Amino acid sequence: MLQSTSEEPLLARLTHMEQRYRLTCPDCGHKFWITPKLIKTSMFDGSVKGFRCPERSCNGVALWDEEAK
Repeated sequence: MLQSTSEEPLLARLTHMEQRYRLTCPDCGHKFWITPKLIKTSMFDGSVKGFRCPERSCNGVALWDEEAK
């Protein structure tokens, strides 16, 4: 871990984190950081389907596509 931090600039690491862990609601366009309380799971197999938008008036779910990350 220390080796990777010395080789990769801080700004590049922060940009990568934002791309991976900050989603945009497809319904209202609100950008939000993912948190465990926002997880939306499948009723059938319990897999993570996405993250619910934290805006009160929005019922959108930003899909979680691990292969695209």
